[in-house]
Amino acid sequence: MHQSTPLICLLEDDDSMRFLMSSYLEKSGFRVIACATSTDFFAAFEQKKPDCVLLDLNLPDEDGLVVLRKIRHYSNLPLFVISSRSGEQDRLAGIELGADDYIIKPFHPRELIAKIQNILHRNAKSASQGSTLVDMPAAIIPFEGFVLDFAQRRLTTARGEWVVLTRGEFNCLATIIKARGAVVSREQLKDAISRRQDPPQNRTVDSIICRLRQKMEQAGQGGTLIMTVSGYGYQLNPNALQKR
Repeated sequence: MHQSTPLICLLEDDDSMRFLMSSYLEKSGFRVIACATSTDFFAAFEQKKPDCVLLDLNLPDEDGLVVLRKIRHYSNLPLFVISSRSGEQDRLAGIELGADDYIIKPFHPRELIAKIQNILHRNAKSASQGSTLVDMPAAIIPFEGFVLDFAQRRLTTARGEWVVLTRGEFNCLATIIKARGAVVSREQLKDAISRRQDPPQNRTVDSIICRLRQKMEQAGQGGTLIMTVSGYGYQLNPNALQKR
């Protein structure tokens, strides 16, 4: 199979499920690395650099949500949680930690393939044309203590240090920066982060903003950059864009 074919890294501890999913993915035109433990997964992840991750939560050596948190610490690649854990707490945790979708077992294989193809297509389109959020005069926007690069989807400090963001965190920040101090509603932020048929809840948006603030504070700035507008949404501190 040609090396440009998307590579899927599957982490699933159940032998029969891992075999069935791998077979279906390969028949659908993907290359597949199938792992049963998080140890094997991270070894393959570092060596092979997959294009997408499919992550089960019930693993023998580590909880899948812990694995998800580790992945999102340094990578924004497309990631789907696929789990039999259908409780609201697990689903919210998965999305809040940065999963692009949370698929509950049992599921229809064609639905999974369609979702993978859609997200990879959108990512490829964004990489070739730039983010759809970039309709501003400049693709690189400096603001108090930070620089947001829309084309590279990257946040750095004024010192050049990279602040690793999940896809949802970047999209929320980009939407707020794009507003240039105007108030952004929670509905607008839900639209910015949603890639699923079921829209995220307000709680999900608030959790993403909370994590975003924490990361910016840990980088040495950002405590008052994103302001809460009670009952409505968020806005960038109006003074932030003036402080270059």
